[in-house]
Amino acid sequence: MWFATPSLCDSFIHYAMPVSRRFRLLLLPGPISCIRIDIDDFKKFNEHPFDHAVGDEALKHLVNIVRQKVRTRDRVYRLGGDEFAVLCPDLSVNEAQGMMSRVSATLKQRPVPLHVAGHIPPLTLSVGIAECNDSVQIKHIFDLADRAAIQSKINGKDRITLASASAGSLSLPGAQTGAQSMPTESM
Repeated sequence: MWFATPSLCDSFIHYAMPVSRRFRLLLLPGPISCIRIDIDDFKKFNEHPFDHAVGDEALKHLVNIVRQKVRTRDRVYRLGGDEFAVLCPDLSVNEAQGMMSRVSATLKQRPVPLHVAGHIPPLTLSVGIAECNDSVQIKHIFDLADRAAIQSKINGKDRITLASASAGSLSLPGAQTGAQSMPTESM
């Protein structure tokens, strides 16, 4: 399971939110969405008949599309391998879902541009999104978004799962409680 490092959380907090000097509290201007992206079946890009150069091209292609779809102030982080996070101040979970739906639709319209023999598999994503409105929750939404991305994989991949955060605690609606998970669609 992926956990955000303190330095990732701290760098985002420092970037996104002013601190009240008097009370030493984070001032959240609005909701913050954490988007957790995991490329589905990424090993297909690194295995025969392809090689790691094809996997590298797939990663670059994804990052280029994500950067085209996010706002200038959003931050895109590579967590390692085929895992990414996007941190979005002043963006609700529903707005983040729309943004990631546009990313997925663009990936379907523009496959990985490679000049190699053989069929290049489609690049699809399992995405988890969590939102918080409270500075106390900010480090917890990373884990919540990760669990939502895992739920996307469990529910069949190539989908976006929204996690919910209640006022005092965080929860991920599971299959038993009706997780809000939907396949990505072309727009």
